[in-house]
Amino acid sequence: MAPTVTAVLTRPQGRNEALEQALLQRGIPSLILPALQLEAIDFFDEFHHHPANYDLIVFVSSTAVSCYLEALRLRSITWPEGLCAASVGAASASALYRYPGLSPGLIIHPDESDPDQDSEALWKQLELRKMKFRRVLIVRGQQGREWLSSRFADENASVERVTVYQRVPAFWTDQQSIALQHALSGDSCVFLLTSSESVCAMMQNIVRLGMEKSWAKLRFVAIHERIAERLQSELLALGLPQATMLFRSSPGIDSMCNAIVDAARAN
Repeated sequence: MAPTVTAVLTRPQGRNEALEQALLQRGIPSLILPALQLEAIDFFDEFHHHPANYDLIVFVSSTAVSCYLEALRLRSITWPEGLCAASVGAASASALYRYPGLSPGLIIHPDESDPDQDSEALWKQLELRKMKFRRVLIVRGQQGREWLSSRFADENASVERVTVYQRVPAFWTDQQSIALQHALSGDSCVFLLTSSESVCAMMQNIVRLGMEKSWAKLRFVAIHERIAERLQSELLALGLPQATMLFRSSPGIDSMCNAIVDAARAN
């Protein structure tokens, strides 16, 4: 009899459905259990955030893209001619390609095949293009690394940062905890981890629900090495064993699906 394995998808609400369908086609059911809630912020200031003030706008996530572009749409602001847009991942760039007036040739991001969809991968693309910018706006959530800001500053660029959304830890309901307990009663669960913040929020729920003992049989897929490291450090801080079934993927649907399938089938 085939083992019963459930994929636990912890991305924010509305970001799990395509992966859920892909996994179902591979014979793996999913439990959608967002670890974080994303809340948009009323951020726009004409002087600091108008796109005409910059020659490059960098987006750190798909949520950053959607929040900023929606602010432009509400104010009927068109994308300035010649303004470049960059994102740290190929998936985050998809909405940029659909935005009116933004030429595809002005959009910069890591190739979809690059396993490292992050700031470092984006910087490599900028270096390959030998692109230099004087005025840069970085669009992000309420917490973020300063690595890109430092790189642009090293190139004597003027850098502005804007917070367009905040991440709030999700509080799993009784119904969600029952669904998770049911999933844990099977042979195994594979947790998808897509941010360091979601790891911490997930662990808070697990501890609150008293499910730490179940983690010995859990498997994990992390979309970045930093996320995998955060998981191990959180487990260590709680006195729990380090995760041995820990797999890596990139943020693309196919890559995440394949990694979860590999994790589910691993001995």
